[in-house]
Amino acid sequence: MRSRQPVSSPTTVLNAIQRPLPAGQSGDSICLVEFDRSRFSTADFRSAGIDQPPQIAQSVAKRQAEFLVGRIAARSRLAALGIVQTQVGIGSARQPIWPAGVVGSISHTDSMAAAVVLPANRCVGVGIDLEQVADAQNQAALLSVVNQRELAQLSRSSNMMPLATLLTIVFSAKESFYKGAYGVVRRFFDFDCAELSGINVRCGWLCLKLTEDLCAELPCGSEHRVHFELIEPQVVITSYCWLRRD
Repeated sequence: MRSRQPVSSPTTVLNAIQRPLPAGQSGDSICLVEFDRSRFSTADFRSAGIDQPPQIAQSVAKRQAEFLVGRIAARSRLAALGIVQTQVGIGSARQPIWPAGVVGSISHTDSMAAAVVLPANRCVGVGIDLEQVADAQNQAALLSVVNQRELAQLSRSSNMMPLATLLTIVFSAKESFYKGAYGVVRRFFDFDCAELSGINVRCGWLCLKLTEDLCAELPCGSEHRVHFELIEPQVVITSYCWLRRD
């Protein structure tokens, strides 16, 4: 169930939506914040009570707006866990710096940002990614993130979902996996480290199989499930949760 609440400040933000994480555990939610970038003003940082790091202040207005709205979404999910008056910083690799005791992820498109925050005692890492479905021009670029085996699998599913949407989902799933694993791997790794090994369009999940050792906990050959759904006809969201073992 979604709960929608209008947001009057800052002016960039249109509304916030709390909705379940794709295939998440009971109570796991994301905050989606819809925004109008054309209404952005740097004064929105002050009205929202969000710090503007120097590297963001020096960036273009588009990046500033996305950063602001992503942090607003993150603050909402932190508050749901009882963590208030906390700023989510930015690391050297542009990753969010979360307060102790939680893990989280932030993503955005041109008009929507999303954030998820989960307790670190339950989840090693979490990654979410929002993507606009690729148009004809961008579809060609997405072909570079899949190999021939992956493309053949997607082609077999193209009777259920357009190939452009499927390519976007795989791209997004690899982004979500990267975000969820980065906190342990602690280094850059490319998309060819994870290969599509299966997809279930009806149930909204796919599996990524690692093609090399990323770290001791993520060995070559291990498989990782990523969930996906269309939250709008042309917007994909994917999520990867690395849960702790009991």
